[in-house]
Amino acid sequence: MEEIAPGVFVEFDYEGANCGLVLTDEGAIVVDTPIIPAEGKAWAAQVAQITDNILFVFNTDHHRAHILGNQYFRAPVLAHEFAWKEMANYKDTFIERTK
Repeated sequence: MEEIAPGVFVEFDYEGANCGLVLTDEGAIVVDTPIIPAEGKAWAAQVAQITDNILFVFNTDHHRAHILGNQYFRAPVLAHEFAWKEMANYKDTFIERTK
């Protein structure tokens, strides 16, 4: 993970998505999460080394490459209304298989 500005971190090494972390006075915002379960866990571990105060996860897109690691963060997920509608179409069985 690279700090590109004070309190702003990026991770480019995950398949399909660039992930981010933004630290605020109130807590942290996680931006996107990896598609591969092991990478999602690794991203959560990297974030935990910096902070355990996650306000929310923000998904920039509905594609699986941006959202499947959400499950490794105990925080509300925010996204555009269109993204939420698309994510709601994923079957529970698909999500369960990605853990």
